Amino acid sequence: MAAFIATPGFCATDEEKCAAKGWVFSHAEVKEDGRRVVHCTKPAALAERERLEKKQEEVRAVRAKIAEVARRYRGSEAWAYRACNSLVGANRYKCSQFVADVAREAGALVPNIRVRGKYPPLAGDWGDPKVTSPGWIVVSDPQPGDVVAEPHRYSNATGHCGIVTGDRLTTSANALKRGAVDENDFGFRPQNHPVFRRYVGGAE
Repeated sequence: MAAFIATPGFCATDEEKCAAKGWVFSHAEVKEDGRRVVHCTKPAALAERERLEKKQEEVRAVRAKIAEVARRYRGSEAWAYRACNSLVGANRYKCSQFVADVAREAGALVPNIRVRGKYPPLAGDWGDPKVTSPGWIVVSDPQPGDVVAEPHRYSNATGHCGIVTGDRLTTSANALKRGAVDENDFGFRPQNHPVFRRYVGGAE
């Protein structure tokens, strides 16, 4: 419900005044001080459109935050190969945990789809377009905040993944640096065949 004070001398019906704002007339009342207040309601379609626009704006802000958080951790060894991560443990590659931790810190929902809902997607999951990750869609126009992943059949890893943080730039827990967080051009090299995923918001 929305309301506004009717302007004296404005030659239009209450219905027309509401319609001019894209609303529907509900009722009018005269206050004790003589002001005439017109009450309108938003059509369901308009209210739904505004709700969706607000949600899209919030999701865009989360995607920007994902890239911001990822870059903030450049140089960190919290996801290093030997780091005793509370979830993954020492002597394991943690690029997928880095992606999940960063996205969640930024406010995105990352579903735990591994080991009966205990672990987030692995690099091979992010990099396989056939694997569904609720709240994330596969895209072909990478933007900051997207996840970039490429699956590989390593003996101790399913591939590599990171966060797009700039023009042809990715930030990830870099295996070549023993898992230290690094920003480079992974996913944008000629030999890469990555999959990009974008956060679009969780289910309502």
